[in-house]
Amino acid sequence: VWLQVRAMYRDTQLKDGAWAYYDNPADGRASLSMTTAALLGLTVSAEYDTDAKKPDPAVERGMKLLVPWDFEGPKSTFYSLFTVAELG
Repeated sequence: VWLQVRAMYRDTQLKDGAWAYYDNPADGRASLSMTTAALLGLTVSAEYDTDAKKPDPAVERGMKLLVPWDFEGPKSTFYSLFTVAELG
């Protein structure tokens, strides 16, 4: 199941390294909360799957995008901050 979790996140990552609410590359609107949730999902799945290669390129791309992100958005700020705290 962990392989499937990682595959789902890798397959739905946008070109810029973020994730969106909908699996629609044409829409392409990145979401801070979905990006942090995807990074956490990839991290947790890699922790439980002993065959996972670390670091995952999808995590590296997402983290590069996440680091300069403005967390002052009107929604999901605390959710995103909690998830970033969990990522370490």
